[in-house]
Amino acid sequence: MKHILIIFSIFLLSLTIISCAKKDDSSSSIYSSSDADETRSNLLTEADEGFNDWIASSTCPSSKIVLYVDKEALSRYQTNNYLLLDPFEGHRQNSHGGEDFEFFHEGANSDWIDLTDNAPILGNTFTQEAWIYNDQIGDEHQNIIGPSPFLTFHGKKETDNGSEIRYGFQLESGSWKFIRVQHIIQKVDWYHIAVTYDVNDDYIFYLNGEEVSRYSKLKGRPPIANPVRYIGKNFMGKIDDVRMWNVVRSQEEIQNTMNQTLTGDEPGLVAYYPMDLNDDNATWELVDLSPRQNNVKIGRYGPLSRAATMIS
Repeated sequence: MKHILIIFSIFLLSLTIISCAKKDDSSSSIYSSSDADETRSNLLTEADEGFNDWIASSTCPSSKIVLYVDKEALSRYQTNNYLLLDPFEGHRQNSHGGEDFEFFHEGANSDWIDLTDNAPILGNTFTQEAWIYNDQIGDEHQNIIGPSPFLTFHGKKETDNGSEIRYGFQLESGSWKFIRVQHIIQKVDWYHIAVTYDVNDDYIFYLNGEEVSRYSKLKGRPPIANPVRYIGKNFMGKIDDVRMWNVVRSQEEIQNTMNQTLTGDEPGLVAYYPMDLNDDNATWELVDLSPRQNNVKIGRYGPLSRAATMIS
């Protein structure tokens, strides 16, 4: 109970969530041994010596600890926002019943982002990309992007010999077609996922830039013309850098940019959510940096968090 009160006090006194478990971080330790004492004083407030010692002995990314950093120390870190999707109702967009901060209860929906009817419609050629980190909790079937074309997450790595990813879409006839990539997620970590589709060619799935699945039986059968309007519906974990294109990206193009920030004016880009907010605290909008500029309001308690690494 004492530690619970300490953590709650840190939450009230701090402004920014810092996570060590972030993608593409070759030096993910939040501090080195030489400056641990100095950094620790900035990270924790009102904590007892035992809790301080626990933090000091932990290393990232293996411990996956989350630290709360005072705003005055934020300049010492490189930051990157991401969606943090959890079972707290109050983190949802206001339009989805998230006005009040309430705990999850039976039958309630978890966090998700509604891109509205202005979301892009993907047709004869498209590419979808995202970084995901699944917490291995929640329902067996979790949606990453959808409703069509979609990417979904299924199963648990412990019980199913690795979680699987499914990709597919709804046909103009109304029926659904999808491909299963089984036993592909073997540990809790960040993964880059991407799919490409050409109505005259194959439907391909990439994991961390490598082709792992190719399907040829949807040639001449494009998806129904509906908006791809949600991100993370029923997903438990983190999602970052969602990109949608109305062109087929080559494997080389995917590999060359999956760890890079886009300019926003790349040919064929129709949605780009690096999970940044606009500068207006009154609106709290998630910014679409594609030419469509489909910003979406998420509310001040929206499912947004921030990863950071210390600047050397």
